[in-house]
Amino acid sequence: MLKTEIVINAPPDIVWRVLTRFRKWDEWNPVINRIRYKRGADTGRISIRLLPWVPSFSVQVAIIDLRDRSQFGWRACLLSERIFQGEHLFALISPAPHSVRFVQTETYSGVLAPVIGPFLKPLSRQAFKRMDDCLKSACEAVDTAESGELVAPANVGQPTGSQQ
Repeated sequence: MLKTEIVINAPPDIVWRVLTRFRKWDEWNPVINRIRYKRGADTGRISIRLLPWVPSFSVQVAIIDLRDRSQFGWRACLLSERIFQGEHLFALISPAPHSVRFVQTETYSGVLAPVIGPFLKPLSRQAFKRMDDCLKSACEAVDTAESGELVAPANVGQPTGSQQ
């Protein structure tokens, strides 16, 4: 099993909102840059870019383990679940009111898992860490006093270094 995690200094509802606004993933997510999913549907389609210099590819997924404000994931197969299957899960664990431990896991199964898994795991781990960092930045940039939209930090556009 592949697992990454990061602590996000934002309330759980903000993290859940950023994570589940699929139409806006391309604004913060360098790895999964497109998700097509209709609320209530059993399946969706995701577009994945594991490495910045590799073209993205699209995968049909089945939505699994949806728990409101705490967890969701998907399952994708290559030809059939017996050949190769990957299950990806996102979990939000809230140790405090304004903090979330964000966990991603991915497991592989099927007859090709021993062949594809060792190649895919290091690429996926690197990609998931990039995604974790970008989700953290996006969530921590949300202005909780406003509508929940992303806002630039107050010091953006101001000169750095020496003060005048």
